[in-house]
Amino acid sequence: MRQIVVSFAGLLLAAGCSSIFGPDQRSIILPISQVDAPSTVAPGASLNVTFTVQSGGCKRFVRLETTETDRVLTAVARGTEPTGKNVVCTTDIRYDKG
Repeated sequence: MRQIVVSFAGLLLAAGCSSIFGPDQRSIILPISQVDAPSTVAPGASLNVTFTVQSGGCKRFVRLETTETDRVLTAVARGTEPTGKNVVCTTDIRYDKG
């Protein structure tokens, strides 16, 4: 009998948190908090850049979109966050490398 009660309580808890894992997500732009790149690059050489993206709580880092020309590299950090009701988020701040 005790197993049934524990299982039922777990089911209620999971049902109450279903909006956290559901498809109710919206796309957001996350802040890029740091850029690490060399100060100069030789013509024709590859450019290695590391971006640090701030996420956390309900905000999740998904991808880094970049566009480049001969002189300019533009980066946008894309992420998601839930939009449903009864969503519970942590207050942690994370820094993801992209």
